[in-house]
Amino acid sequence: MPANKVIWEGKEYPIAWKPRPHEGSWVHNWFSNMTPCAEPIMWEGRLYRSVEHAYQAAKYTDPAKIEGVRDAATSGDAKRLGQEWPTETPNWPSYRVQVMWALCVQKWTMPKHKEALLSHAEPIVEFNNWEDDFWGVVLKPTGEVLGGQNYLGRIITEIRRQLISDPGSTPRITPEFVLQPGSIQPESH
Repeated sequence: MPANKVIWEGKEYPIAWKPRPHEGSWVHNWFSNMTPCAEPIMWEGRLYRSVEHAYQAAKYTDPAKIEGVRDAATSGDAKRLGQEWPTETPNWPSYRVQVMWALCVQKWTMPKHKEALLSHAEPIVEFNNWEDDFWGVVLKPTGEVLGGQNYLGRIITEIRRQLISDPGSTPRITPEFVLQPGSIQPESH
């Protein structure tokens, strides 16, 4: 049975696991980009049903690929397409964090999502068991933490901090999330 809590950076975090047909279990995060948004997300003039759909579409310049990702039935299908096709957007490894910031600001300023975010007082850690050590922190079912950069968790935590400190304004990207080309490694998937 997978662990229901982990210790990371000296703090205990509860972990929820969700069964996945034919693939065991996966970590379920309440703030997941895979969850459809309360309202559509806008990216470059197109509407998307989830942050994941918009994020994957942002990798492409070919309108047919963008539409293919946009029209994917589920967030998982959008992600699979984004992993199958070569990325076309120039400087994607650096640009992806700015894209994620913009998409997360849209999601977390929607009233339904904003309420959930503001009610969560802990730092947000995107624990995962799908080997994504850039956006999250990789976790084994035993509860062993393998590490990661937690960019998604850091972005959402910063958005929450700004919403609390200046409730009437739109969160603005901070320098730590503006990466220079070549400063980080490309995505492994």
